[in-house]
Amino acid sequence: MATKVAAKKHHRKKLNGTHATKIDRARAEFAAAVKPLEVEDGDLGNLHVTIDKVTGAHFCECHIAGDTLVKLGTVDVPIDPELQGDYRANREIRWEHPSFGTMVKDAKKGRPFSNIVAEYTTDFDPSHPIKIIGGDSATIAL
Repeated sequence: MATKVAAKKHHRKKLNGTHATKIDRARAEFAAAVKPLEVEDGDLGNLHVTIDKVTGAHFCECHIAGDTLVKLGTVDVPIDPELQGDYRANREIRWEHPSFGTMVKDAKKGRPFSNIVAEYTTDFDPSHPIKIIGGDSATIAL
């Protein structure tokens, strides 16, 4: 089962210079650790870097196996780990809500979940480098 980690609006822009090298290294590190479906035999050609022109954030839209997301991911993510370490990105899960129960059943049957927004970083909690900042209910259902 694969999970698509995505963002809705984006623009493509060519990278160059030192910044491009840093982004390429980060993309290669991510691909080696997470093994998205877009990467075959180490070829990163289908793992495109996109830039959010509002925030300047660089990201990839990709598909990650559900077991990898469960193993390497966490929904316990601070919005700003340095300045607001106690303020979390995700809302409380409504464990008893029928929709959540359906998501859990569907996940067990192999349903893919899409549009989970995550950040890959080892700056904090390195044992969980995939920080889920959107789509926490689907991630927990997995």
